[in-house]
Formats: sequence, C-alpha cells, structure tokens
Amino acid sequence: MSANDSGIENSNDSNDFTLTFPAAFKDFKDFTSPIELNPNSSTSSQQPHSMLSQFRQQSSGKMKMSKQNIKLASLPYFRARLNERKLRVAASISNVELLTKYLETGVNPNGCDELQRTALHLAASRGFTDIVAQLLKYGANPNQKDLLGNTPLHLAVCSASSINFNMTVRILLNHGSSVRCTDKMGRNPLDLANSKLSLMRRRRCDYPESDKILRDMSILTAFLLWHYQREQQDDFEINSLEQRLQNLSTQEVENEADKLLAKVEMLKLQN
Repeated sequence: MSANDSGIENSNDSNDFTLTFPAAFKDFKDFTSPIELNPNSSTSSQQPHSMLSQFRQQSSGKMKMSKQNIKLASLPYFRARLNERKLRVAASISNVELLTKYLETGVNPNGCDELQRTALHLAASRGFTDIVAQLLKYGANPNQKDLLGNTPLHLAVCSASSINFNMTVRILLNHGSSVRCTDKMGRNPLDLANSKLSLMRRRRCDYPESDKILRDMSILTAFLLWHYQREQQDDFEINSLEQRLQNLSTQEVENEADKLLAKVEMLKLQN
C-alpha cells in the first residue's frame, strides 16, 4: 500500500480542517455548530489542551446549573416531607391546635416515618382521643400498616390500660378500622386484646387500680369481639346478597338496593 493509499485523508486542504463535537454534546448550545480552525486566524495559537479545558469549564458550569435545577425542583417534595414530620410531632405531643393548623394547610395526614408509622399510629398508641378524631376527620387511613403490619388499632390495643384507650378504639372502629386486619405475625387486634387480658389476669396485683384496669381491658376485648363478629356477619350478608342479585332482574336489583340502603341508614342511626 502506497503512502497516498494509507487510508488517512490527506487532501491538499491540509491547512484547514473542521472539528465537530459528538452528538452527545448537542445539548450544549455553545457547541451546536462546528468549530472552524484556520492557521491564519487568532485561534490558531490556541493549543488543543487549552480548548479542551475551556470546553470542560463551560460544560461543567452547565452541569452545575442542571444539578441546581434538580435541587430546586425537589424542594416541594422535601418541604412536604418536613411538614408531615411536624404533623407527627404535633400528634405525638397531643397538640390539637398545631395539628389542626397543619391539616388545614393541606399536609398529608398519612405521611409516615422510617417505620411507616403515621400520625394516627402515634396518637392511637398514646390514647390521644382528640388527636385521633381530628386526623380521621381530615382523611387519615385507619387501616394503614407500619413495617410490622400494625394498624393504629393494633397499637391502641397494645397500649390499652385505661378507659381512654377504650374511647380511642371506639373512635377508630366507628371510622372504619377493621378488627380482622392482621400484622406480619398473623395477629389481629382481637388476638392482641385476648393475649393482653390473659396476661393481666395472671399478673393481677393487689393495688387499687388493678381491678379497674382489668375491667377496662375486659370491656375493650368484648367490644372488639362484637365488631369482629359484625364484620364477619356483614361479609356473609354481602356475599349472600351478591349471589341473590346474580339471579334477579334489573327492577328486582333496584328494589334490593333500596332495601340495603334503608338497612345501612338504620345501622347509622343505631350507632
């Protein structure tokens, strides 16, 4: 192969050449067009490494701006997480006024910490009935689970030792807490209540408050049992109704729906 056929382009325009950056750099506006270099121009004295350095400085500045934009874009996310944390703090210290202030500004009542516990989990575990009621009013999920599978009702039952917790449990159940929700060990709130009641009976102490605590725990367990049975009965009635509706005409379905709505209204009046 001759020198003229070496595979390298060496035309008679050897004094002029064009340097074009790869397509990856097309995002940078300063480099969207080729750079024309002429030995007779003032740029000919510029060494290649100095040009590369200049390119790096300019591209680095644009990358920094890009990172800054990312940080600015993520500010709403971090601000929301911070407000959710403040809401949990207000719930854990039973500050109803502060809690309401955050809820009224739109803070998510279901925001959770690293253990996946919400403000409702914290309030329920401490028996703060006013906080629990306020969180439920603003849309807190009564059946949201933490990392161990505990709902707020699980924690309320675990911490129960006074009539205050009976009220907390009652509020949770009246707002949709399910007694049949199980944790990661397969235990529902009724299971926990039964275990705690048995343990309290075995360790019963002769001090004035022991009888009252035991009585309150017995009431709580009976109340959970009643709700558990009612949930089972509701499921049975729903399944039975579904089977009946499959064999009815459109008009008969409407009549059955009217009866069901009337029954729901009656239950609301009873509660």
